[in-house]
Amino acid sequence: KDLKEIETHYRVIYRMGSSTPTSEILTKRKPNSKKPLLEINTPQSCVLSNDKIKMKRRFTHAKLPTAEWFTVKSVDSGKQKVAHWLTKWKSIIVKHKHSSKGNGIYLIENIDDYDKFIQAAERPIVEYIFERYYTYSREYRLHITKDGCFFANRKMLKEDAEVRWH
Repeated sequence: KDLKEIETHYRVIYRMGSSTPTSEILTKRKPNSKKPLLEINTPQSCVLSNDKIKMKRRFTHAKLPTAEWFTVKSVDSGKQKVAHWLTKWKSIIVKHKHSSKGNGIYLIENIDDYDKFIQAAERPIVEYIFERYYTYSREYRLHITKDGCFFANRKMLKEDAEVRWH
């Protein structure tokens, strides 16, 4: 809402993860606007940023701070890796590479949790990322361009949320 209320001399398209084509957006919303167009993020950039595995690889390559993580190639190799990292990390959070809003996220605190995850997982194991779980009381989302951060917000559970892990 805050971003929508800023007045500019441009018609601005800022996608919050949507890969809707620009032409489709322009025909639905004030197609005859005379303002020049400023597109902050393209549909292609949203597709890229929505893939957690690709982004983790980019963060690691760029030496950006991020939670420790790994991927696995098979259920058996995953069990071995999970068992190894549980001895060091205590808890592992598993996310589908395209999860959002808490969907496709699992918490593993012991090897039995891994077996439960395998039974519940709706996608192949290679499509999940395993991260060290930190019990931070606050989580933030930053929106950045090559020029720096332009929007930040705190992620929170709804007050009436009963389920935190799926």
